[in-house]
Amino acid sequence: MKQGTLFLIIGNSGSGKDAIIREVIKIWPDSKMPLRAAKRYITRPPHESETHVSITPDVFYHLKGEGNFFLTWHSYDLEYGIGKDVLTWISQGTNVLINVSRLVVSEVRLKIPGAKVIFIFVPLEVTIARLKKRGRETANSDLFHKRLIRAKNNPNNLDADFIIENIGSLKKSAQQLLNYMFSVID
Repeated sequence: MKQGTLFLIIGNSGSGKDAIIREVIKIWPDSKMPLRAAKRYITRPPHESETHVSITPDVFYHLKGEGNFFLTWHSYDLEYGIGKDVLTWISQGTNVLINVSRLVVSEVRLKIPGAKVIFIFVPLEVTIARLKKRGRETANSDLFHKRLIRAKNNPNNLDADFIIENIGSLKKSAQQLLNYMFSVID
């Protein structure tokens, strides 16, 4: 059985990573190898702007201690985890999309050398507008400003295997990702 491919979706806050992942899952053809999106476990309350499993820090550290995560990272004062079921899916021939931090790309590439990195690019002014619109943090909060500083300091990721400029329609951006994925797995 052919192994699945792991696709790491990275980009600044507000770049549309979760929206693109949801759209690609929706339009993925049945004729291709299966595709799944990995759940992210985050120590943050649920919010409609993001698909994740909300857990407390105590639950996070318990799950981590029990070895339930394939990958973890700390960002913006939160803990993030990806379940180790991802490894089973890949070994069973399923392609997997994960919204991750750029901080863990090197670690993943060591664990899974064939992992592909897709950077979702948006101009800073689009980032600002999207962060304000999603309303997870207020525009005058420290966290909002931290997200903007990171976006300003990291406008591109030249180490990515593929870059999508997500300023047009969601369907167009999702189709770009889909076309890239087909070029890798076929």
